[in-house]
Formats: sequence, structure tokens, C-alpha cells
Amino acid sequence: MANDCPNCEAALVDNFHYCPQCGQKTNLHRLNFHDVWHGALHYFVHADKGFIRLLKDLDLHSGSVAKEYVNGKRIKHFPPLNYLFLVATIYVVMINLLTPHVSATSVVQSHPELSYIKDKAQREHVTHIYERQGQAVGFMQKYANVVAIIAVPLIAFIYWLFYKRGKYNYTEHLAGCMYMIGFTNLV
Repeated sequence: MANDCPNCEAALVDNFHYCPQCGQKTNLHRLNFHDVWHGALHYFVHADKGFIRLLKDLDLHSGSVAKEYVNGKRIKHFPPLNYLFLVATIYVVMINLLTPHVSATSVVQSHPELSYIKDKAQREHVTHIYERQGQAVGFMQKYANVVAIIAVPLIAFIYWLFYKRGKYNYTEHLAGCMYMIGFTNLV
């Protein structure tokens, strides 16, 4: 009995272990954590899945990339954890190269308009706002990846809770969130 490849829909024979047309494994199962970590290992070994093509697909066909990946078209797309790690690396490099180190005092000193505020209480209030802004920017410069790494499983869990009766499990929501958060961070 023949069935079709979930990636390219070519006809397969039962004893095929890989699709002769696209090379994807024919014996697929639902995504689990082993698949995600196996993909992380291949991130360092096989970084030629088409990062630019993935960005184009995420931009033009936003929801279909994760849906196709979860539904079996895994060889077609850059793996989600690899994508998230690559975007996180780009994000850290860009934020450290393009953004000067910010501290609460440097933010206050960079706003000379504070000297024009005559009311002492109002000037202290605005100064406090600028200090808080500097602390927030400094925190994000220092811990942006930690925040992103914590956000991905948390957001996936929230989606899973809302769509618990749907057909996707938590790990499949996690894969979708990796694509979504990676793309939004890159943009």
C-alpha cells in the first residue's frame, strides 16, 4: 500500500524510509522535546536550510510556516529552535553594537530639557521617569535573551491553555512560538 510524503506529496512505497523526491523521513511522529533538541544539535552542523527563505516565508505566509512544520513539512523549513537561537545571536550582537551602554544617570544627563523645569517637584518626577527608563533599557540590554528564552515557553503554554481542545500539543505550540517570537524580535 502506497501513501504520500507529508512534505512534497510524492507517492511513496511502504518500505521507503526517506522520500526519493525531497529526502524527508517517511516515518514521522508528533513533535516532542527530543525532536526539538535534535534540531538544536543540527543547528550547529546544518545551517543551510534557507534562513533567508524562511524570513521571506514568515513575512509573506506568517501562520503557514509553523503549521506546515508541525504537520510534517519539516525538511522544507529552517528548524524553529535553530531559527530562534540564530535570531537571538543577531539580536544580542545588534543591541550591543548599535546601542550605547545606558545607565540611569546617563539618561538623565542626556536630557538637558530637565534644567528648564522650574518646579522642583515636577523636575524630580520627570527625572525619576528618565531614571526608570534608563533602568529598563539597561535591563533589556543585559538580559534580553533571558527574557526571550523565558517568554517562548510561557507564551506557548498560554496558547496551549487557550487552544487545549485543539489538535496541537504543547510542543507543537512551542515550535510555532519560536517562529513567531524569533520573527518579531528580528523585525
